[in-house]
Formats: sequence, C-alpha cells, structure tokens
Amino acid sequence: MYLRLITILSFYLLTSCNIDAQEYEFRFYLGANYYQGDLSPTTSKFSYSQGQVAWASMVGYKLNDVFKVNAKFMTGKLVGRDSDSKNLARKRRNLSFESPLFEVGINTEVNINHFLKRLNKYGVNIYYTIGINVFKFSPKAFLRNEFGDVNIINLQPLGTEGQGLPGFDEKYSLTQINIPFGIGLRFHLFDKIELGIEIAPRITFTDYIDDVSGTYVSNDELIAANRPVAALVSNRIGEYLGSSPVDVSTGSVRGNPKNNDWYFFSGVYLSYNWGTGYKPLKFKTSPIDQDASEPQETEQEEKQ
Repeated sequence: MYLRLITILSFYLLTSCNIDAQEYEFRFYLGANYYQGDLSPTTSKFSYSQGQVAWASMVGYKLNDVFKVNAKFMTGKLVGRDSDSKNLARKRRNLSFESPLFEVGINTEVNINHFLKRLNKYGVNIYYTIGINVFKFSPKAFLRNEFGDVNIINLQPLGTEGQGLPGFDEKYSLTQINIPFGIGLRFHLFDKIELGIEIAPRITFTDYIDDVSGTYVSNDELIAANRPVAALVSNRIGEYLGSSPVDVSTGSVRGNPKNNDWYFFSGVYLSYNWGTGYKPLKFKTSPIDQDASEPQETEQEEKQ
C-alpha cells in the first residue's frame, strides 16, 4: 500500500507540469549506507556500522526558486556485527545480521541559497532535503552446519524473539516507512551537468532492521515450539565461548526496544538538467578594478 501511494504521488508531481517552461533534473548517486541500532559498535546514537556500497537515482522538478520535488530510488545493504564492538558484553552476545535494502520515495529540497544569496558567488547550491520513503529489508544471519558449510538464514520467518507464539507479538513487517532528512550541495561542471554531495539520515519506525529488539526466549522454549533453527541463531553466546549452547532464560535482555533502528545514506552524484528554466550557477570571480589602477599610472606620468 505504501509503495503504491508513493508511486502515484511521484508520477503525478513529475508529469503535471509543462516541461517547456520548467526545470527538470536526473541524478545518479554512488555512496554508502550506514546502520545504527542494537548491533552498532556502541550504544551511542552516533555509532554507525561500517559503510556498505549503495546506489540511487532520482528525477526532480523545480517548483520555484525555493522548492524542488524529487522521486528517488535507492538500493544497497545494511550490516551490523557484535564482533565490531569493543564492549565485552556485546562481543559475548555475538549476534550479527546483513540485510538487502530497497527504498523508494518522494522528497522536497529547500534551496538555502534563496535565503543566503552570498553563496551564489561561490558557485555552490546548498539545500536541505526532507521527505518520506517506503523501504524493504530482510535481516539474515550466517550459520555453519555440521558439515562446515555456511548457510544464509532468513531471520524474520523464524521469530527469534518469540514472534508469532502465544503471548508474544506478531512477526514484524519487512516493509516499513522512514523519514529521510539531510543536507546537500552541488556545483556546476559542464553544460547541464552538475556534481553533488548529499548526506541524509533516515528516521525509521521499526526496531527490527537487525532482528534484535527485546528479550531472549530460552532454547528449550523455542525447541518445544518446533523452532530449532531459531534457537541456534537467536542465542549465539556458546559460539563466542567455544562451548555448547548457553541457555538464557526467557525474558533476559537481548536488545533495547526503546530505540528504533536508523540508517543513513551518504554519497556523491552527477546530475543532468534540462528545461528552459535551468540556469547553471557558476563560480564568479571579481573583475580587476581597472579604474583603481589608472589614476596611479596617471600620477606617475605627471611626476615624470
């Protein structure tokens, strides 16, 4: 439902205007996604995982000198590992995840130059961006079997924190919405071509991008519910200790449900602009003040 709504709004906004008298833009981004959540290196909101390669594309339409509206698609992946933490308790928890990421949405850019016109002389456009996205994710873990082969395990269907069992929450949705916000700047390169940089965190409304949020369910309880694989991947303390599985009682702390997961995209892009409304902003150099030098030459001539 979210995806259909975003698609309809994007199509309407980008096709309802007269191209002959307006300004349009296409961008291609290359950058990285950074995850922040229960499997970040530290508990700080500013502790992010290692960046993972991502790319994006965007089609935009300039509404006026202040606002531009864009339809954007982005894909990449997110990764988090307790092994990256310096905290011994987190290392001992020994959880990890990897998730593909697909995102589509619309956002608005606010032209900061309109309010700080002095920026124009430097040939740089600075903008603030905010919008709404629909994104899909699917956390996975890697599990080595008795033959030494590594299997990729989809975590959401397993209900690693008891989801779907009597007395527990339903399984979380793999399609969610987020609010992207951030800042960017762009420079004129060639005719109709610009180079830009953008950094935009995403506020999400889920704590399960990493499949970790609340509390453990004991191995015995998961096995009794016919979830032996869930028991193996939800509690991996024994792997860290090099021992048999360590039983943890149901209700023991596994994650922090009070803080939702975040991620942010940072990247560079090339944009192609078209439409009669496009006017590239170029760096302006101050002309040499010939009037100031001429009197000096005249004065020297008079002395001679």
